[in-house]
Amino acid sequence: MSLKPFVGRMFVESVDGKEGEYATTESGLIASVGHAATPFVQGVITAVGKGYPIPDRQTDRGVERAKMEVKVGDIVTYVGSSAVKIDYDGKQYLIISEKEIYAIDPVDGREI
Repeated sequence: MSLKPFVGRMFVESVDGKEGEYATTESGLIASVGHAATPFVQGVITAVGKGYPIPDRQTDRGVERAKMEVKVGDIVTYVGSSAVKIDYDGKQYLIISEKEIYAIDPVDGREI
């Protein structure tokens, strides 16, 4: 089974090796620390989830999905402490929401 990002989220691999500062609690929960001191970092998008559902005002059900503005290979700038760091099947993933991206360098030169 392969891990995939959920709605509105993506996997990112840090370009400069800075991933924010993390601490592990006694129960094993990994939490970010030092929000104010954590600088912006850059990463490469490695996987993208589906966009958020757009609700139909008449039925109140999602019938379409918002387009995700990022693609695999794009370089993005985000606050390092906003990434959620998880280990799954021996691999380490950083998960961020599209809302947490401050800048993007599209891999294909497209206009955003």
